Amino acid sequence: MLINLVIWLNQLRSNNFNRRIFESDHYFKEKLENFNPYKKYGLLKNPYILTIHMRIMTHYLSLPRLEEEQESRLIEMKRMKDSGFSTTEISDHFNKKYKKTIYHDKKYTKKLIWVQLDKYEKRLKRLNTYFYSYESVDFLKIH
Repeated sequence: MLINLVIWLNQLRSNNFNRRIFESDHYFKEKLENFNPYKKYGLLKNPYILTIHMRIMTHYLSLPRLEEEQESRLIEMKRMKDSGFSTTEISDHFNKKYKKTIYHDKKYTKKLIWVQLDKYEKRLKRLNTYFYSYESVDFLKIH
């Protein structure tokens, strides 16, 4: 059974994925032992099946979700920074448009803009990073 990397990443985001994997390990091993591809699919008589146990680690599940308003402001900040605006120009724009920050009712400063952009870029990097390793690659002999 081939599983696309995108499908794996979507399944990793599911809360029950790890529990299902551990519960289904025994089920799949039992299925593999009783699997006979010659009868079912008329394949060549190769008595081996390649099994690959792959571990995928991501930080996606451990990051808390941002509120919609907060995320929209961060996206706007990043867009302005990518367009060439300085942190002073961005803080002036945000002070005119929003007046105060979301949580602390303070004015936007260039330092605050820089810190928020830095944290947001690190967050995006963590969201898009995943590591994978091959735990075991084995041949199982069937029948």
